[in-house]
Amino acid sequence: MTAEEHFAAGLAAHRAGAMARAVVAYEQALADWPGHVDARINLAACLIDLGRAADAVPHLERALSAAPDDVEARNNLGNALQGVGRTAEAASAFERALLGRPGDAVIRTNLARARLRLGQYQEAIRDFGDTPVARFVDALALPIIPASLQEMQTARQRLERAITALAADPPALDISEIISAPTNFYAAYHGLDDHALQRQLAAAYARACPALLYKTPPRAKRRARPRVGIASAHLSGHTIARLNMGICEGLLAHDIDVELFQLGGDFLAARDAIARAELDVLVYPDVGMEPYSYFLAFARLAPVQCASWGHPVTTGLPEIDVFFTTDLAEPANADSHYSERLARCAVMNTCVARPEIPEEPLERARGTHLYVCPQSLFKFHPDFDNLLSRILSADTKAEIVLLDGQEASWSKLLAERFARTIGEHAKRIRFLPRQSGPDYLRLLKSADVILDTPHFCGGLSSYEAFACAKPVVTLPSGFLRGRLTLGLYRQMALQDAVAKDGADYVRRAVALAESESARTELSAKINERSPLIFGDHGVVESHALFFKASATR
Repeated sequence: MTAEEHFAAGLAAHRAGAMARAVVAYEQALADWPGHVDARINLAACLIDLGRAADAVPHLERALSAAPDDVEARNNLGNALQGVGRTAEAASAFERALLGRPGDAVIRTNLARARLRLGQYQEAIRDFGDTPVARFVDALALPIIPASLQEMQTARQRLERAITALAADPPALDISEIISAPTNFYAAYHGLDDHALQRQLAAAYARACPALLYKTPPRAKRRARPRVGIASAHLSGHTIARLNMGICEGLLAHDIDVELFQLGGDFLAARDAIARAELDVLVYPDVGMEPYSYFLAFARLAPVQCASWGHPVTTGLPEIDVFFTTDLAEPANADSHYSERLARCAVMNTCVARPEIPEEPLERARGTHLYVCPQSLFKFHPDFDNLLSRILSADTKAEIVLLDGQEASWSKLLAERFARTIGEHAKRIRFLPRQSGPDYLRLLKSADVILDTPHFCGGLSSYEAFACAKPVVTLPSGFLRGRLTLGLYRQMALQDAVAKDGADYVRRAVALAESESARTELSAKINERSPLIFGDHGVVESHALFFKASATR
């Protein structure tokens, strides 16, 4: 076959949605004709759809060196750069693409999404294109780092009105473009009840794309051993993996087959793979964090389908039957917060391995009281500013350390907000580069006090702080996502750093920072009792019982 024939075969496969086959054909065309710009641009587009944005970038850069005015290539470069976390560069690519095609709704929406990711909320909502996907992106747009409580509340009201409008009259979405549509991720950080909102959004998507509502045919007979599937885009090198792998591995000892599905790439291929597995139970640990698991969860791929608190908010999805949670962290009225039936565990429903803690802490300035808040910056609700201000006012030796956001602009936006809400004391809030592995644990170990964020608190980070024997001052909210640290303290039978209200939060944090003896005493208790929260194989057994009972229904 000639290069043009390979290109034609790639184009046919591409149009049919067979992206992997299209990649092979385009690569064959380029092997024969390296200067075939269209083959290179199309190859990159397929790689992006397959979740291989990093591989797409050099192809697009090479194509643009030969055809610098190619709008499609420039737009695809923006998508690829966005996919590898180079969002500011992506926004520049989209801006340049718009110069060649000013009215293009798709490019305008891509630019708006990049601006949202950079924290440029007001700029983003002024310039969405008019496409079905754009209507959902626009509706769910929220400021990642709100400039104020007022901006958060106004944006929330806008989102609620837009979802209501979409539920009443949604645009038609093709299944091929569904992964481009957003989840309602950031609303969970507002500290409000999202139950009705999540149900309404699910109804809007179901009407917009009926092809999501796929159902596998019933099986003729059951197997001797239950088969459980775990489906997530975050099963490797991520918090979700660390929260769930202990249970997955432990189930094998209970005569349960476990199949892992690492989501990404071709959406329909992933759905088909899960359907072919003929599972008894399908678990999505983190529905709502990204589009793959959210939109797959519209389908009925197993007789029993479950979610858990990787993203600790109800899915709102009719085909999710059960939400795994813990009585240690749920409030008394928890059932009203969920569209799912709650499967409650008497202890924390995770089996987390204790991390290996470095011997030496991070070097720190002498003569200060070091408060560390290691949470993602989008957890910093404007209500938290006042608590930080009161800590800095009460403790003149306080230094508060935060970690930079996933985007450099987030730290800048939050620092600017602190300057307005906290004033002169904000100069004692310092941002460090993002840490990982031993460096992150050394930072925790260097702290006098770990500050938990209210409304949406730490999860794995609290496990890690307790492994370092560090007190985490927490202010439980009315929803699971603000009570996970409380659950860990309850499992350790400790309440010393659990605050009743904002004033108590400040008092407990400052008292611990200023009193070495109080810190030493509480750290000793945490060190003694923290084995109770790590590697709990009783949790594995309770999951095994649930899965076996579900498989015999």
